Amino acid sequence: MISLYNIPAAHSAPLAVRVLVIGVGGAGGVMVEQLAAAGHIQAAFLAVDTDTQALQRHGLAAKLVVGEKLTRGLGCGGDAGLARRCIESSRKQLAKHLEGADVVLLLAGLGGGMGTGGAAALAEMAGEERALALAMVALPFDFEGLRAEQAQAGLEKLQAAADTVICFPNQLVIDLQREERSARETFQAANEIILQGVRAVGRLLRADGVINVGLADLRVSLKGRRTTSVLAHVEAGGETRHHDLLNKLLAQPVLESGQTLKMAEALVVSLVGGPELSATEIDRLAKQLSAHCPGAKLMLGAAVDDACQGRLSLTVIASRPLLPTPTTAAVSEPKHAGKNSAARQRTALVQQQQLALESVSKGRFEKAERTLHHGEDLDVPTYIRRNVALS
Repeated sequence: MISLYNIPAAHSAPLAVRVLVIGVGGAGGVMVEQLAAAGHIQAAFLAVDTDTQALQRHGLAAKLVVGEKLTRGLGCGGDAGLARRCIESSRKQLAKHLEGADVVLLLAGLGGGMGTGGAAALAEMAGEERALALAMVALPFDFEGLRAEQAQAGLEKLQAAADTVICFPNQLVIDLQREERSARETFQAANEIILQGVRAVGRLLRADGVINVGLADLRVSLKGRRTTSVLAHVEAGGETRHHDLLNKLLAQPVLESGQTLKMAEALVVSLVGGPELSATEIDRLAKQLSAHCPGAKLMLGAAVDDACQGRLSLTVIASRPLLPTPTTAAVSEPKHAGKNSAARQRTALVQQQQLALESVSKGRFEKAERTLHHGEDLDVPTYIRRNVALS
């Protein structure tokens, strides 16, 4: 069992809960190692992979090779199904690491083998241990081609297994960058978005904040709800910083000019300010956020950090429930919609609401045994089971 207190006390703040951060596959392993090195969150860090050579590059996070008999210590070769079997074959070893964890944060890049197939399997195991399973994953760049299709299939399985999934399209980094970056810098910038999310969750669970969000609050909002989430991080300084902070937040492409906030079921907010942070400022920001997401349960954690003198740092995780079946479609925009239209097309979703249709009576077969197939009741008409809009 790895220690939940493997970061020196001088570099960490006390946590009220036990957190396990698992990096799944190559991209996930890199992120978890960076978190362990930074020391921003007090947690246990674990890198899981089939590739023995890749794991040898990690020196701070605990390492676990899974499926050695299936891959002989090599990678999965992009086979997500093989990755899942490798996770299942190492269930006993993984259970020892998951035991006692209150929150399990899964980090992965989707599109390859290990991250795509292994993350969902680990989320299921975390649920079996009654831990809150939160996944933060990166979606492929456009130039990665066919990996996007596999990533989407893996995302749907992960959404069905984890309590909430925060996904970030890597392509947004390229679309929004103002200057040319090297490939290494671009990948690091994409990873940094997810790391910000992990740090935000860590700050929320800290016991020394001005306003703390407890594990019970997170469970009520996320546990078992199977939500999909987006994350946005902004900073502002100066006398009008709280106004600037909100304007920057609404301008974030992933929030679709604030439309995502309007559809949110839960809003988890982490606010960090300098020693001058006032209760009035916190109250004003909370009211402004509530006005933009009237139907959401707002959980706000606030902390003081001397390094934020004169500035405010805000991280928002907006969650909304998944539809029973995949009925979302990308919104297309005209070519003249602006330079960020490509980013908006990737993140904008149209949700089809279920029609208020009357239930269909089975007549004399009302008491007959149901016809079930893969968990679906085939006696219920397809247009009702799948929320199909009838014209």
